[in-house]
Amino acid sequence: MIVHQKIVTDQSDSNCTVSMVKAVEQVKEEVMPEKSDPIKHVLDCGYASEKNLAELEDLDLYMPDREFAREIGGKVKPEDRKNKTEQLLKFEYIPDKDILKCPNGDFLAYCRNKVFNKTEYRVYRKNGCHKCHMTSDCSGDKARKEVHIPLKNYQSTKYKMLPHYGEANKTRMSPIGGFLTLLMREKLKSELGKKTYSRRFEVSEGVFGVIKEIRGASEFLRRGLEKVQIEWTERCIAHNVAKLLQFRRV
Repeated sequence: MIVHQKIVTDQSDSNCTVSMVKAVEQVKEEVMPEKSDPIKHVLDCGYASEKNLAELEDLDLYMPDREFAREIGGKVKPEDRKNKTEQLLKFEYIPDKDILKCPNGDFLAYCRNKVFNKTEYRVYRKNGCHKCHMTSDCSGDKARKEVHIPLKNYQSTKYKMLPHYGEANKTRMSPIGGFLTLLMREKLKSELGKKTYSRRFEVSEGVFGVIKEIRGASEFLRRGLEKVQIEWTERCIAHNVAKLLQFRRV
């Protein structure tokens, strides 16, 4: 059910976070004054900021920052999503010789096992990579290239896809100075946090999918903020009425 909605012209969702959350809390006070349990406010990363977390600190929020959302498989930039496969380098594993074939056709031989973060890897190495024409993409300024394959599944690995040199560090989260942002990351890493945030997509995105795709509201038919607000309100009412009819049938 849609309990509150508003059309805004702000380019950033984070500018609307506090007002929208407080509006939902007000609806709770008016409609369900007897409800003592706190509302779980689950928002996507577009609404997050250290300032918003500070203003809503007393509420039960589940709101990751952008970097953490991408780290847990959430929002991905369109350009990252489109070119993700193109950005990877393919190393082919040849099991009968126990070697890796790099994109340039050279071979990396097994040299040792290595334990990292309690996981054991087989390490394959190729010296003289600085002479290869793909050095800038593959190994950078290093004289050798090492590829790590987890020991438990190396025999079933046909290809090992690796990011271009320098791209690997971009996937790691940069240091965050905001104390409340760090606390939110820890909250979302907990079992309750994972379970709660995992429901955001099915609860909220499904509503937009029904309104836009099934009921044909892919664009506004009116012009002007006031008229668009009225049109959107009507569509939200229609959605809620349909939900009520479903509840009645059940």
